Amino acid sequence: MKKNKLLQLLVVGCITLLTFNGCTNNKNNVENIDNSNEPSEDIEKGESNVEYNPMLMMVNDKHWLDESFVPANLEKVNIPFSGASSDEEMHMEYEGAKAVEKLVDGALKDGIALYGISGYRSYQLQQNIYDINIANNGQEYTNNYVAIPGRSEHQMGLAIDLGDESGNLIKTGTEVEWVRENAHLYGFIVRYPKGKEDITGYKYEAWHIRYVGISVATEIYNRNIAFEEY
Repeated sequence: MKKNKLLQLLVVGCITLLTFNGCTNNKNNVENIDNSNEPSEDIEKGESNVEYNPMLMMVNDKHWLDESFVPANLEKVNIPFSGASSDEEMHMEYEGAKAVEKLVDGALKDGIALYGISGYRSYQLQQNIYDINIANNGQEYTNNYVAIPGRSEHQMGLAIDLGDESGNLIKTGTEVEWVRENAHLYGFIVRYPKGKEDITGYKYEAWHIRYVGISVATEIYNRNIAFEEY
Protein backbone atom coordinates (compact mmCIF):
# COMPACT_ATOMS: atom_id res chain seq x y z
CA MET A 1 0.00 0.00 0.00
CA LYS A 2 2.80 2.36 0.94
CA LYS A 3 4.62 1.25 -2.19
CA ASN A 4 1.64 2.18 -4.39
CA LYS A 5 1.29 5.55 -2.73
CA LEU A 6 4.97 6.30 -3.22
CA LEU A 7 4.72 5.33 -6.88
CA GLN A 8 1.74 7.65 -7.36
CA LEU A 9 3.67 10.54 -5.79
CA LEU A 10 6.62 9.93 -8.10
CA VAL A 11 4.36 9.95 -11.19
CA VAL A 12 2.67 13.20 -10.12
CA GLY A 13 6.07 14.79 -9.45
CA CYS A 14 7.36 13.85 -12.90
CA ILE A 15 4.27 15.23 -14.61
CA THR A 16 4.56 18.49 -12.66
CA LEU A 17 8.25 18.82 -13.55
CA LEU A 18 7.61 18.19 -17.25
CA THR A 19 4.76 20.70 -17.30
CA PHE A 20 6.89 23.37 -15.66
CA ASN A 21 9.76 22.86 -18.10
CA GLY A 22 7.37 23.00 -21.02
CA CYS A 23 5.88 26.30 -19.85
CA THR A 24 9.32 27.76 -19.30
CA ASN A 25 10.40 26.83 -22.82
CA ASN A 26 7.22 28.30 -24.28
CA LYS A 27 7.80 31.55 -22.41
CA ASN A 28 11.33 31.78 -23.74
CA ASN A 29 10.08 31.15 -27.26
CA VAL A 30 7.51 33.96 -26.98
CA GLU A 31 10.15 36.38 -25.73
CA ASN A 32 12.43 35.50 -28.65
CA ILE A 33 9.62 36.14 -31.15
CA ASP A 34 8.91 39.51 -29.60
CA ASN A 35 12.56 40.49 -29.76
CA SER A 36 12.85 39.44 -33.40
CA ASN A 37 10.13 41.94 -34.32
CA GLU A 38 12.07 44.93 -32.98
CA PRO A 39 13.84 47.11 -35.57
CA SER A 40 17.45 46.18 -36.12
CA GLU A 41 20.17 48.55 -34.98
CA ASP A 42 21.15 49.11 -38.63
CA ILE A 43 17.64 50.28 -39.54
CA GLU A 44 17.39 52.58 -36.54
CA LYS A 45 20.71 54.21 -37.36
CA GLY A 46 20.19 54.27 -41.11
CA GLU A 47 20.47 57.61 -42.94
CA SER A 48 18.27 58.86 -45.76
CA ASN A 49 19.81 59.07 -49.23
CA VAL A 50 17.72 62.18 -49.91
CA GLU A 51 19.64 65.35 -49.11
CA TYR A 52 17.71 68.38 -47.91
CA ASN A 53 18.49 71.42 -50.05
CA PRO A 54 17.29 74.73 -48.56
CA MET A 55 17.76 76.39 -51.96
CA LEU A 56 14.81 74.35 -53.24
CA MET A 57 12.43 75.11 -50.38
CA MET A 58 8.97 75.91 -51.72
CA VAL A 59 7.22 78.98 -50.35
CA ASN A 60 3.77 79.84 -51.69
CA ASP A 61 0.12 79.89 -50.64
CA LYS A 62 0.39 76.27 -49.51
CA HIS A 63 3.80 76.42 -47.83
CA TRP A 64 4.31 79.26 -45.36
CA LEU A 65 7.18 80.71 -43.41
CA ASP A 66 6.89 81.52 -39.72
CA GLU A 67 6.79 85.18 -38.76
CA SER A 68 10.11 84.78 -36.94
CA PHE A 69 11.95 83.21 -39.89
CA VAL A 70 15.13 85.06 -40.90
CA PRO A 71 17.77 83.59 -43.28
CA ALA A 72 20.96 82.63 -41.47
CA ASN A 73 23.43 84.10 -43.96
CA LEU A 74 22.11 87.45 -45.10
CA GLU A 75 24.61 89.41 -47.17
CA LYS A 76 24.46 92.91 -48.62
CA VAL A 77 24.28 92.57 -52.40
CA ASN A 78 26.97 94.44 -54.29
CA ILE A 79 24.87 95.68 -57.22
CA PRO A 80 23.27 99.07 -57.93
CA PHE A 81 19.86 99.49 -56.32
CA SER A 82 17.19 102.04 -57.11
CA GLY A 83 16.84 104.99 -54.76
CA ALA A 84 13.53 103.61 -53.47
CA SER A 85 15.09 100.42 -52.05
CA SER A 86 15.47 100.15 -48.29
CA ASP A 87 18.68 98.87 -46.69
CA GLU A 88 16.87 95.67 -45.74
CA GLU A 89 15.92 95.03 -49.36
CA MET A 90 19.56 95.35 -50.44
CA HIS A 91 20.32 92.03 -48.73
CA MET A 92 19.96 88.41 -49.85
CA GLU A 93 20.98 84.98 -48.62
CA TYR A 94 24.73 84.61 -49.27
CA GLU A 95 24.63 82.25 -52.29
CA GLY A 96 21.82 84.18 -53.93
CA ALA A 97 23.63 87.46 -53.31
CA LYS A 98 26.82 86.30 -55.00
CA ALA A 99 24.89 84.79 -57.90
CA VAL A 100 22.88 87.94 -58.63
CA GLU A 101 26.07 90.01 -58.57
CA LYS A 102 27.39 87.81 -61.39
CA LEU A 103 24.06 88.05 -63.23
CA VAL A 104 23.97 91.85 -63.14
CA ASP A 105 27.62 91.99 -64.23
CA GLY A 106 26.90 89.58 -67.09
CA ALA A 107 23.95 91.66 -68.23
CA LEU A 108 26.05 94.83 -68.17
CA LYS A 109 28.64 93.18 -70.43
CA ASP A 110 25.81 92.58 -72.89
CA GLY A 111 24.75 96.21 -72.69
CA ILE A 112 21.83 95.60 -70.30
CA ALA A 113 21.68 97.71 -67.12
CA LEU A 114 19.79 95.99 -64.31
CA TYR A 115 19.12 97.41 -60.85
CA GLY A 116 17.99 95.75 -57.67
CA ILE A 117 14.56 96.82 -56.45
CA SER A 118 13.77 94.45 -53.61
CA GLY A 119 15.72 91.49 -52.24
CA TYR A 120 15.17 90.22 -48.71
CA ARG A 121 12.02 91.32 -46.93
CA SER A 122 11.17 90.53 -43.34
CA TYR A 123 7.69 89.35 -42.44
CA GLN A 124 6.87 92.85 -41.16
CA LEU A 125 8.10 94.59 -44.31
CA GLN A 126 6.01 92.23 -46.42
CA GLN A 127 3.03 93.06 -44.22
CA ASN A 128 3.59 96.78 -44.86
CA ILE A 129 3.85 96.25 -48.62
CA TYR A 130 0.74 94.09 -48.60
CA ASP A 131 -1.28 96.67 -46.66
CA ILE A 132 -0.14 99.53 -48.91
CA ASN A 133 -1.15 97.60 -52.03
CA ILE A 134 -4.55 96.80 -50.57
CA ALA A 135 -5.07 100.51 -49.86
CA ASN A 136 -3.74 101.79 -53.19
CA ASN A 137 -4.54 99.05 -55.69
CA GLY A 138 -7.36 97.00 -54.18
CA GLN A 139 -7.75 93.38 -53.17
CA GLU A 140 -7.83 91.80 -56.64
CA TYR A 141 -4.56 93.39 -57.79
CA THR A 142 -2.89 92.55 -54.48
CA ASN A 143 -4.00 88.92 -54.67
CA ASN A 144 -2.46 88.62 -58.13
CA TYR A 145 0.86 90.32 -57.48
CA VAL A 146 1.64 90.56 -53.76
CA ALA A 147 2.19 87.62 -51.43
CA ILE A 148 0.51 87.46 -48.05
CA PRO A 149 3.12 87.83 -45.26
CA GLY A 150 4.73 84.47 -44.56
CA ARG A 151 4.09 83.30 -48.12
CA SER A 152 6.67 85.48 -49.84
CA GLU A 153 9.94 84.14 -51.25
CA HIS A 154 11.53 87.49 -50.41
CA GLN A 155 11.46 86.45 -46.74
CA MET A 156 13.74 83.51 -47.66
CA GLY A 157 16.37 85.87 -49.05
CA LEU A 158 16.52 83.87 -52.29
CA ALA A 159 14.41 86.13 -54.50
CA ILE A 160 14.97 89.59 -55.93
CA ASP A 161 12.95 91.99 -58.07
CA LEU A 162 14.87 93.68 -60.88
CA GLY A 163 14.22 97.07 -62.41
CA ASP A 164 15.80 100.26 -63.68
CA GLU A 165 17.53 103.13 -61.95
CA SER A 166 14.24 104.96 -61.41
CA GLY A 167 12.79 102.04 -59.50
CA ASN A 168 10.53 100.77 -62.29
CA LEU A 169 10.22 96.99 -62.47
CA ILE A 170 11.31 95.43 -65.75
CA LYS A 171 8.16 94.41 -67.62
CA THR A 172 8.96 94.62 -71.34
CA GLY A 173 11.90 95.15 -73.68
CA THR A 174 15.45 93.90 -73.95
CA GLU A 175 15.93 93.67 -70.16
CA VAL A 176 13.07 91.20 -69.83
CA GLU A 177 14.27 89.16 -72.80
CA TRP A 178 17.82 89.01 -71.46
CA VAL A 179 16.70 87.88 -68.00
CA ARG A 180 14.36 85.26 -69.45
CA GLU A 181 17.08 83.76 -71.66
CA ASN A 182 20.08 84.08 -69.32
CA ALA A 183 18.95 83.92 -65.69
CA HIS A 184 19.39 80.13 -65.51
CA LEU A 185 23.09 80.49 -66.38
CA TYR A 186 23.51 82.12 -62.98
CA GLY A 187 21.20 79.80 -61.04
CA PHE A 188 17.99 81.85 -61.23
CA ILE A 189 14.53 81.15 -62.59
CA VAL A 190 11.77 83.55 -63.57
CA ARG A 191 9.62 82.42 -60.67
CA TYR A 192 6.21 83.37 -62.06
CA PRO A 193 6.44 82.68 -65.81
CA LYS A 194 3.91 83.58 -68.46
CA GLY A 195 1.29 80.90 -69.09
CA LYS A 196 1.75 79.27 -65.66
CA GLU A 197 -0.57 81.51 -63.66
CA ASP A 198 -2.94 78.68 -62.74
CA ILE A 199 0.00 76.70 -61.35
CA THR A 200 1.89 79.41 -59.47
CA GLY A 201 -1.16 81.37 -58.34
CA TYR A 202 0.39 84.66 -59.51
CA LYS A 203 0.29 86.75 -62.65
CA TYR A 204 3.38 86.77 -64.87
CA GLU A 205 6.22 88.69 -63.20
CA ALA A 206 9.17 89.21 -65.55
CA TRP A 207 11.08 91.04 -62.81
CA HIS A 208 10.91 88.46 -60.02
CA ILE A 209 13.73 85.90 -60.09
CA ARG A 210 14.46 83.16 -57.58
CA TYR A 211 17.78 81.45 -56.88
CA VAL A 212 17.70 77.64 -57.05
CA GLY A 213 21.22 76.83 -58.29
CA ILE A 214 22.51 76.48 -61.84
CA SER A 215 21.66 72.79 -62.33
CA VAL A 216 18.03 73.07 -61.25
CA ALA A 217 17.53 76.45 -62.95
CA THR A 218 18.84 75.06 -66.24
CA GLU A 219 16.53 72.05 -66.07
CA ILE A 220 13.50 74.25 -65.31
CA TYR A 221 14.46 76.55 -68.20
CA ASN A 222 14.99 73.69 -70.68
CA ARG A 223 11.71 72.02 -69.74
CA ASN A 224 9.81 75.33 -69.74
CA ILE A 225 8.08 74.55 -66.46
CA ALA A 226 7.16 76.40 -63.28
CA PHE A 227 8.97 75.68 -60.02
CA GLU A 228 5.85 73.92 -58.73
CA GLU A 229 6.17 71.44 -61.61
CA TYR A 230 9.80 70.61 -60.92
